[in-house]
Amino acid sequence: MNDYHLVQSNYSITNDYQNCSIYEHTNERIYVDQQYLNDTLTDALKIVEDLTYYNDISLTKLNHQLVYPLDSNSFFVPRSTDLKNIGSDMPIFLRRFQYNGQIFWNYDVDLKASIHQSSSSMPTYNLGTSSNKYGSIIHDKSAKLKYHQDGYYLSLTYDNGSICHVTGLPRQTELQFVCDKSFFKEKSDFDPYRKDKAARIIWVYEQYTCNYQILIGVPSLCDLDLFNNENKKFITKQQNKIHDYKVLCDLDSDKQISNSIHNLDFQPLPLGRELILMKNPSESVNDYLIYTNILDSWENLDFSIFEFIIFDGGKVKSEKFTIDLKNMYTNEQLISKSGDGVFVIEVFDILNQYIATLQLSNSSNVITNTRLKDSNVTNNYLKLDNLETKSS
Repeated sequence: MNDYHLVQSNYSITNDYQNCSIYEHTNERIYVDQQYLNDTLTDALKIVEDLTYYNDISLTKLNHQLVYPLDSNSFFVPRSTDLKNIGSDMPIFLRRFQYNGQIFWNYDVDLKASIHQSSSSMPTYNLGTSSNKYGSIIHDKSAKLKYHQDGYYLSLTYDNGSICHVTGLPRQTELQFVCDKSFFKEKSDFDPYRKDKAARIIWVYEQYTCNYQILIGVPSLCDLDLFNNENKKFITKQQNKIHDYKVLCDLDSDKQISNSIHNLDFQPLPLGRELILMKNPSESVNDYLIYTNILDSWENLDFSIFEFIIFDGGKVKSEKFTIDLKNMYTNEQLISKSGDGVFVIEVFDILNQYIATLQLSNSSNVITNTRLKDSNVTNNYLKLDNLETKSS
């Protein structure tokens, strides 16, 4: 803990996690201009796109299918759909990575397509599908350049996987493409004439229920200055921190808690995707959401995490509507907690810092991200005239 400093002590997150201490990592931050970030993202996408090229590849037959093996766990396979419907700009052959987990799960990652988790004794699950299936990765709308304490990486999100029986939501996976300097030292079976195709899965990690991260090492990304960090190595899951905080809790402490976002009058209901709904039994009290992470500022929040909060008006048009928070509300409950056809709910992180307010209207069926005009947050109740629209 030498590289961490105490942010807050005597803190309660839930009834089960009390008297917690939260530490922040004092890592060096890198600041670059936005245009440089945009250019780096474009270059990184081109490199990853090159990993999937299928033209001018000498194909061989294996198990009655045309494939081209690149190494022991990466090769090209034909698309599973009707080849007659393929346009000239769509790949016939996809790059597939295979990874054997440490326990019993095996993973197949088809770039530009989907991710599957399989086992000899369990069903096969789809962990996510590309938002730009079979299209160019360069045009993938989920592409982002992100940064953690190990450096920059290219992020692609594959969503709409198999429904998770725990959360009731589709499985989702973030692919993290990083500079991999040790590839050629550890992969002796790779074709030396295909260095531009070099890539491998380093690890697969389920960061929380039915939400996964896959770290993919790409030596060519080391040619980009932001990815080429001389002091970092991408080898193990433990070295790749999701964020720069540690939370330590004393479960048996009798000390008085000085601050608690867990209000005992509210029932905590996990929604998945790092969100907890704090629901009050009273119809006259507004509920609120906890985002179980810590943010330096609300601008750093990716509001796409709220996209699964949707309206379901049913087949019959009615003034009554429901919000699909894992079927947490009935029509009557939602109407009683809203005014003028608008449902408003606040979002806080686990440090009780105000992040945003979600405003949902049954007339437009859209979510609007809003912020208070001032800093006077009332924790679980907002008047509509105190809201300022930021985006939608």
